[in-house]
Amino acid sequence: MRRLLSIAFFLTLAAAPPSQAMNPGTPDVPETSAAPETPTASATPSAPKTPTAPKTPTAPETHAAPAGEIIRCRLSSSEIYPGTERDYWIYVPAAYRGDKPACLYLDMDCIHYDAPAVFDRMIADGELPVIIGVFMASGAVNDEQGNPVRFNRSNEFDRIDERFADFVERELLPDAERRTTADGRAVRLSKDPNDRLITGGSSGAICAFTAAWQRPDLFSRVFSVVGTYVSMRGGHEYPYLIRKTEPKPLRIFIQDNVHDVWNPLFGHWFEANRLMLSALDFAGYAPNHSWGDTGHDDIGAARIFPEAMRWLWKDWPARVTVGTSQNDMLAAILEPGAEWREIPLSFTPAGQLMSDAAGRLFVSDDRGCVRSVTAEGQTEPFLELPRGEKAAAASTKGIYTTDRKGRIRLYAGSGASETIARLPGVRTLIPAGPGGELIVSTDKEHGSRIVRIGADGTLRTIGGCPEGGERLALFPNHKMLLSSRMYSDWIDNYVVRRGGSLDCRQEWYRLHNIYADHLRPRGNIQCDRQGNLYAATPTGIQVCDHNGRVRAILQPAAGGVASLCFAGADHRTLCVLADGKLLIRRMKAAGATPDMAAAEVAAQGAG
Repeated sequence: MRRLLSIAFFLTLAAAPPSQAMNPGTPDVPETSAAPETPTASATPSAPKTPTAPKTPTAPETHAAPAGEIIRCRLSSSEIYPGTERDYWIYVPAAYRGDKPACLYLDMDCIHYDAPAVFDRMIADGELPVIIGVFMASGAVNDEQGNPVRFNRSNEFDRIDERFADFVERELLPDAERRTTADGRAVRLSKDPNDRLITGGSSGAICAFTAAWQRPDLFSRVFSVVGTYVSMRGGHEYPYLIRKTEPKPLRIFIQDNVHDVWNPLFGHWFEANRLMLSALDFAGYAPNHSWGDTGHDDIGAARIFPEAMRWLWKDWPARVTVGTSQNDMLAAILEPGAEWREIPLSFTPAGQLMSDAAGRLFVSDDRGCVRSVTAEGQTEPFLELPRGEKAAAASTKGIYTTDRKGRIRLYAGSGASETIARLPGVRTLIPAGPGGELIVSTDKEHGSRIVRIGADGTLRTIGGCPEGGERLALFPNHKMLLSSRMYSDWIDNYVVRRGGSLDCRQEWYRLHNIYADHLRPRGNIQCDRQGNLYAATPTGIQVCDHNGRVRAILQPAAGGVASLCFAGADHRTLCVLADGKLLIRRMKAAGATPDMAAAEVAAQGAG
């Protein structure tokens, strides 16, 4: 049965000619043939001629081992990928007793490398833990006769967001765990990412990496085979994202072949894999790799499959550790040894995090109450707001609020309030130093302008913010104002002239966006005292230098960061709202709240 299911990668290269593409089907009995022709070396090798369903070489059998069971399954519905259906197979080793969860091997490209037979031998020899394999095919949408009308492979596998990982967590694996073996053993899979390996070939390989990269809480081990890290749906950005992002607890083995495909529309597969290896090494992952001498196929991977499994599971159950990146910005802002810590909340947070020059942290709940929060998780009501009012900013003077009538109010801690000004259509508001002045942006209906409000309540338009002004931040020296756009990758930079007027607006900070096909709103922005900008985004906390370039990315939770601020007496506690949770982390960098006095900032140069 296992040999009947051994297949080549499924619709790997949409752009390759049919004669050069991987096997597009999942036949019950694949044809066997000689190994594909190996092209001669060239600077830009073309795709190799790969026969339909090439025979996969297997590791030599040294002895018989108890054979596991293969369960054939069908997943016929999906909410995440509507209309898709797919086959998948579950391998259950003979050593599995069903009394406790087993480790997981998840393959996006059905059964190949003769993996069940290899696992039989290696588990019996004690080289691997007890592993249950889940081997899936990519989805398809079929017509009434069961014929595919839409192949879902590229949409599922080539994207670099967390959608496929969500599918695995919420749909595929729960379905697998509803299955039983012929003798009644329930399929039980460990939820510990340290016990989970994910793999695939070509588009399946980038899918495997993305699932672990986006959700290290699901997978810690990755086997990438002839990975499609090229310009299809953003995969070409990975080497740069990896170098900028704080390292994660992942162990990664990359396999590719020196004559892998070159496609002028998408890129050079082998060079892309070399860039991935270099980036992973720079970022502290200590990856392993193997370069075969064939083309876009799984022949080289099959040859080294047992070796790769030994390395990926080496020292298990010891946990995969986090390495040290060579990124100088990460080194400059992160406190060594400090990690993210969740602060339990007895309420549902709403709105954005706020802090003042004294380092007090505030957050609103879903009932309109502004609460103060300590690093120990102690919370207490600070201000009960009337219906229709929402907290906009914090300062040492109190909490500023706005309402639908255009009133801007200041509430002291005692609950006393005063109306500072009236300005309809306020989008965001920040203090402009410690003297009680404010900077406010208005929506398009009310002129898309930036207004300075004096301590005496006077209003003065100081600039325009076309399609901007969603979030504001003040540079620590108060000589620049930063203005983000809700659905844009750009943050504008204004020069603040003497007297407070704005000048020389430029699109300045360019953020990474892995959700280009469905833009998500940004969170707020804040500077540290060195002038680096921290932007809360779906990609994580993106840290930019003076010249507008993202130099570091922090990802405290899957799905991105909704809001951030620096708090604590020394402003070295970075606080974020992510996935409805409050997370904090001790930092080397100290934040600069907009109600602080202006401070000199060391120049970072022109770039």
